[in-house]
Amino acid sequence: MSDSYLNDALKQRLVGAGVLLILAGLLWPILFDFDDTLELDAPPSEIPAMPTIEKVQVVPPKPKAQIKSTARLEPSSKASSTASDGKANSLEALISDAPKPPPVAGKSSNSISESQRPRLDDQGVPVSFVVQVGTFKNWSNADALRNKLIKNGQKAYTTPAVSALPGPYTVLIGPVLTYDKAQKAVADVKRQTSIKDAIIKRFRSVQ
Repeated sequence: MSDSYLNDALKQRLVGAGVLLILAGLLWPILFDFDDTLELDAPPSEIPAMPTIEKVQVVPPKPKAQIKSTARLEPSSKASSTASDGKANSLEALISDAPKPPPVAGKSSNSISESQRPRLDDQGVPVSFVVQVGTFKNWSNADALRNKLIKNGQKAYTTPAVSALPGPYTVLIGPVLTYDKAQKAVADVKRQTSIKDAIIKRFRSVQ
């Protein structure tokens, strides 16, 4: 062999060996990783510490005793006392068969007047009242008054309810559950119309 051929072969071997060394240097860290696994450090916490809460003792309120009214009527209030007595007598005459309702829990016995308290009769039926406004022989007169009262905001009706039934025809307002509401209806009728003789009656449903 010539010297040139030997030199070329030697050069090729040297180049091949160099390429292999370079590849080995690149692949060695990938194939053989001898380094320890890196540990990730947690970032420092920015959450503030829990504050100290002091215990607060709650004292329950003491119940207040109810003071009953002990006021006495002065001599100047005799007129109002007489009117209230008449009102009570009229009420008792209408509800003579109705037992007195039990007192309201938590309220003094004299905080609500008898005329303001709904009640049941001895059969457990609510006691109610109507206001008799007028009685007419002719249906047209009774119907005209009923319509006028309805326009004024009253719960008015007639009995008998239709003109086909024989009269007399009575115009009534109600029923309401307290005597005070019936008295208010009487005052409204006297203010809105020329009628001055409205009568409060106990409502009796027709069986």
